[in-house]
Amino acid sequence: MILLGLFITLSIGWLFLDAINLDAKLFEKLGLSFIISSGIQTLFFFAIAEQSNNAAPRLYWITSAVLLVGLFLLKKYIRGSGPNSRFKSAESQSPLNLLGQLALIGVVALFMIISVYSIYTPVYVTDALALYDFRAKVMFLTGTLNSMHEVNNWMSYPPFTSLVHLFIRFLGSDNPHIFYTLMYLSFALVFYAHLNKYTTRTVSAIGTFAMYSSPIVLWQSRQPLTNLPYAIFLCSSIMYLLWAFSNRKVNLPPLLISALCLGLTSWVRITDPFWLVPFFVTSLLLFIRKEFLLMAIFIFISSSIRNVWLDHVARYSIIDIVRSSQSVISNIVSTPSSPASPIANPIAEPDPLLSRLSNPAVTAFAFFWPYFMDAVKPTILVFAPFIFIESFWFKNKSQIILLSMISLLFLSLWAGTVFASQTFFYWKELGNAVSRLSGLFVPLMWFYVFRSPFWKQFKLLQ
Repeated sequence: MILLGLFITLSIGWLFLDAINLDAKLFEKLGLSFIISSGIQTLFFFAIAEQSNNAAPRLYWITSAVLLVGLFLLKKYIRGSGPNSRFKSAESQSPLNLLGQLALIGVVALFMIISVYSIYTPVYVTDALALYDFRAKVMFLTGTLNSMHEVNNWMSYPPFTSLVHLFIRFLGSDNPHIFYTLMYLSFALVFYAHLNKYTTRTVSAIGTFAMYSSPIVLWQSRQPLTNLPYAIFLCSSIMYLLWAFSNRKVNLPPLLISALCLGLTSWVRITDPFWLVPFFVTSLLLFIRKEFLLMAIFIFISSSIRNVWLDHVARYSIIDIVRSSQSVISNIVSTPSSPASPIANPIAEPDPLLSRLSNPAVTAFAFFWPYFMDAVKPTILVFAPFIFIESFWFKNKSQIILLSMISLLFLSLWAGTVFASQTFFYWKELGNAVSRLSGLFVPLMWFYVFRSPFWKQFKLLQ
């Protein structure tokens, strides 16, 4: 049954990519099909289950059949309604030398090792036991989504991971680890394909192995948590964003995928601010190019997916994410310091606004920086020199955009830590959460490093 579920997942994703007319290599389409189909399936299932108050196995098969038939008909309609306008991809056709072959063998070997671990290891991580997997167990036993409303903390997290775990139970297994292992391999295929659009196959293979073997992300690939899917959706959105703007004319299929993946980040984690970075960068680039229709499409797709969970929370929970955010910001700006506070001075004038903002910012930075560095080592030791190489040597516009987004993501992590420090009294216990979230920087850093023209001067890598 697991193999049947895998076939259905790949088929739904493949039909969707055909429907939007994406031109990609076989391995990229396979990897991307698995990634986006997991989001499409869970979204559609949730929408129907919410209306019907039914989350039984039969609904999974019905929604899967509807998606397969609907996407097949959509594909036929689009292909028959006009000329084929697919963009030709620009993958390098250079041969794969011995170094590249060894790198790909290393990826396969790591995948096999992780797969064995995933198959024989039960769920044991606290967050999964208490929330993600436990929520799926309750939904499986009750046959409804009502369990999400009974524990208010459960409404703080969108149901993507729990629905994936629920599907796996429908398919006859109670171990969700293998999904994350397959998703990581799928992302490796997409990562390799995107590197190959900018550099040789050998460099692409080495870069993929470097990314795939990175400690923090490799650890996340065998844990049933939200961190890996969130990082994969966000990084995929950014990579397809860069592809969409690689020519003078905006490439529509990658832009649609970027919008979909960006929306799906909010289907995994709703409160993290990282989605704002590709959202505003893409909107700005489309505005500069005067592609207002495409900008409207991008905003609609990414925002609609985000609103699916926000609307559900508004109906069933007392949690108000936007209002609580505004309250925290207001507290930082306007709340006077306590006379007992070490920074208070009864003689001096009240602290200016800049001081009220900088004090929490400095404290938060000092807290999260060690956890961030621990997560991105050793990647950052390679990434940091390439910032100077790219900035002062090659000055590639696409690389500048990518570096800008990585920098803005870092500032978002900092801002999120400031937010937590003003919201939760136990915020200094969130170091592990910061470390896990920092894992999303690793694929982007390796992508920045290995798509650089710097590698073209080494004959061994050609």
